[in-house]
Amino acid sequence: MSDRVVVIIHLTVAGYGDEFDAGIAAVHAAYRRVSWVTDRIEGLLRTELLTDSADSGDLLLVSEWTDLDAFHAWREGPDHAGGARNSALKPFQDRSRARHFVVYRSIEAH
Repeated sequence: MSDRVVVIIHLTVAGYGDEFDAGIAAVHAAYRRVSWVTDRIEGLLRTELLTDSADSGDLLLVSEWTDLDAFHAWREGPDHAGGARNSALKPFQDRSRARHFVVYRSIEAH
């Protein structure tokens, strides 16, 4: 068993309507501004921005952490809660979902 966790945040550019390309560009720009992309965060192994191959306006932000404690330490710390750069992606969070983000624990890996 692994302690590793993967956090998935659902993003959307639905609010951009006809300006779809501008919305995608804005998500990319916001992603490059958030601290856990530009700075070293203890316990954060990697981040990745994914798009649905059938609907490029449906995006996922995936982050991989060494363990749940590392993720919670960051989430409850000043880098997340008060970090202005971290709010850059907030307008793109897909709040139409019951949960706009989920935290998965790795139970087996090969």
